[in-house]
Amino acid sequence: MEFGEGSPAGIYEGVPACEYHKTKHTSHSKVKPLVRHETPEHYKHALDNPITPTTDMMMGTATHTLILEPHLFDETVETGPTATRRSKSWKERQAEVPDKILLTEGETHAVEGMAARIHEEPELVALMKMAGNVFEPTVRWDYTADSGTVIECKSRPDLWLRSPEVLLDLKTTDSVDDYTFGKRMLDLCYFSQGAMYQHAMGELGYKIRDVLILAIERKPPYVLDLIRIDTETLDLGWRRVRAALEIVATCRERNSYPGNTIDLSNIRTVSVPYWAL
Repeated sequence: MEFGEGSPAGIYEGVPACEYHKTKHTSHSKVKPLVRHETPEHYKHALDNPITPTTDMMMGTATHTLILEPHLFDETVETGPTATRRSKSWKERQAEVPDKILLTEGETHAVEGMAARIHEEPELVALMKMAGNVFEPTVRWDYTADSGTVIECKSRPDLWLRSPEVLLDLKTTDSVDDYTFGKRMLDLCYFSQGAMYQHAMGELGYKIRDVLILAIERKPPYVLDLIRIDTETLDLGWRRVRAALEIVATCRERNSYPGNTIDLSNIRTVSVPYWAL
């Protein structure tokens, strides 16, 4: 089955990333502002103004491609002509290959280093290459809000391991230690992304026992770790996603995406977090 606008619910294999991102289905990245407790106005602005990928995001995508889909690496990633993105020749080359990720020589070296480090773990590589695994399945599913409004959703985990009923996502990071990566998991909403993946598969009748993150540091010696998101955290993540989807449904029904308003009779009081006191 081909994936596109109007595609019925189901799992689609082999969908190119560009085709996945083209459709207007609601994904985790689109509702992330609401998961973070930002306003519907933030959500609508993010929908209408897609972000420009950061260097970290581009390196993450390049690493993901080299590790999970190495046959596509040369088609999607290229080392830029100079050491800086500000040069004229860099901008000219990017204009010639707008769909490619351009990395500096140092960034390309880091991506290759991360991929090589993962291949030093034979048990991990064997797990990722098990027969029946599906790389980047496109999961089309529907969420029905309390009001009855149906939101057509999509999700795209990095790897679906069918036999152990596990989803795995690859993430690059500054550090894999518990505190630093735990904070990153919260700040970048990995916990709610994993919960949305799990729920999406469940909606289609596929049980997911674990959601794992393969985290790898961007700098030598490229320390890595395989991390399980615990049940309580996934439950919190789904509550956040569900609340976000309910807001999306309400906004669509009313055709209104409100932000904050100033009420001089009800001025909000804010204090520093309790842990800072």
